[in-house]
Amino acid sequence: MDTATREIARTYWLLILLRGIVAILFGIMAIISVEFTLLFLVYLFGAYVLLDGILAIIVSLQERKSSSAWLVVFLIGIVGIVVGVLVVIVAIVASHAKVPNVSL
Repeated sequence: MDTATREIARTYWLLILLRGIVAILFGIMAIISVEFTLLFLVYLFGAYVLLDGILAIIVSLQERKSSSAWLVVFLIGIVGIVVGVLVVIVAIVASHAKVPNVSL
């Protein structure tokens, strides 16, 4: 390892350890409960799209004087926010829905 990598590892060792523990716990939960894993991934996707939409709007407003394509980025941001909110709402509704147990 080079010096910069060692310095980062020494400085942020607790965050690296915490990240590893969270990854191991998520892996255990993925094995134990598939429903939890799927719901978590849906929420994660919704949060990602929502955050991406918010950041696209911020960037478009900052660049509106210097770029002619700012409106396109702004509209993409609006779509991202709407999709992110809808994904989270649908996940909440679906997680509370009672699915009948059908056996063959």
